[in-house]
Amino acid sequence: MNNPYATNLLDEAAEFDRLNELDAKKLRQLVIDVENVASNPSGKRVLQHLLDRAHVFQSSMTGNAWTNFLEGERQMGLHLLAMLAMASPAICADVVTDALRNYKEDGDPAPDK
Repeated sequence: MNNPYATNLLDEAAEFDRLNELDAKKLRQLVIDVENVASNPSGKRVLQHLLDRAHVFQSSMTGNAWTNFLEGERQMGLHLLAMLAMASPAICADVVTDALRNYKEDGDPAPDK
């Protein structure tokens, strides 16, 4: 029995597997790149700045429409934290510890908007 739909589905499944493998390769390389960035002092400072700007260490609730905007920024910061944790839990802890230390020294700023 020669079913053209089955052939198409198998082709689609093979393409899906191929794309997933490409995505996995890209993710592995991205994790290595994040680890390389976080391993040097200037890269670490940039990551700490991005986490601070993403409002990861403060509330994003403003009581008005800016909450949605700030939550979007915060989501990107949480994604960055996840990437750091995948790259190296030790580096992630180091970046977060230093960022929190800097945040505590600078006070508890209100959201930008």
